[in-house]
Amino acid sequence: MNKKLVVVSAAWCSQCKVLKDQLTRNNIPYFVKDADTDFEYCQENGVKSLPTSFIYDGDEIVKVVVGNKYQEIKEALESV
Repeated sequence: MNKKLVVVSAAWCSQCKVLKDQLTRNNIPYFVKDADTDFEYCQENGVKSLPTSFIYDGDEIVKVVVGNKYQEIKEALESV
């Protein structure tokens, strides 16, 4: 499995900052898509709320987590 985590966030989003701090503190690697500049990615993937996290296996999205739900993201990364 080739899993990766992509978090859609914005600089002004306080819950996005909290989630990114939790991921960083727990050494979970992730990529960031900025909701204010990555319009196409957000539109293609139906982002309606921040933060929205996408767990990929290769090029396929296998799980979407909406909101600051660190534990759910961690469990999904471990089980997917």
